[in-house]
Amino acid sequence: LQVILDEGHIMCTKSSKQSIAACNLDAERRWILTGTPIMNELNDMYSLIKFLRFTPFDNFETWNTIFNNKTMKFKNNNNSRLNDLRNLMKTVCLRRTKDMKFNEHPIVCLPPINFYTHKIKFKTDEKKIYDKMESDTKEQFRSWKESRNGDLKNNYVTFLEMLLRLRQICNHTQLLCKRQ
Repeated sequence: LQVILDEGHIMCTKSSKQSIAACNLDAERRWILTGTPIMNELNDMYSLIKFLRFTPFDNFETWNTIFNNKTMKFKNNNNSRLNDLRNLMKTVCLRRTKDMKFNEHPIVCLPPINFYTHKIKFKTDEKKIYDKMESDTKEQFRSWKESRNGDLKNNYVTFLEMLLRLRQICNHTQLLCKRQ
């Protein structure tokens, strides 16, 4: 029996229901397909290693002793722990890109990416809500930009959240109402 997890990075949290269920599957061979083995932090990789049952790293105490986020200093490329991680990744990962070739032929022939823009007009009430939020966002941005106190720099996360709210309004105005 073999188990293949497609988009395996969704089980990045070791205590998630998906991760626990996947790790409990009975299989002789285990594969994970993902383009993002580490999404947020190094411990995301642990769930994948645990699923693969890659001993001794599938034991969290061992993993944490060797690859603890606090002991890994990624800015220093000579760090022995970083080299250990690189070696582990080389052992368990096969990396393929669309540009790779085998016998002078591409490994995979992907069709070109096509982007389509389909413009949809807001309903009258949606447009009022969007225009008001857009106006408030622009005014706040101007205020932060003109401030001599570095307000824009100090509030960039808030500004990005305001932009997110504008995008959410484009999906549905109730997404904004639930947040405020």
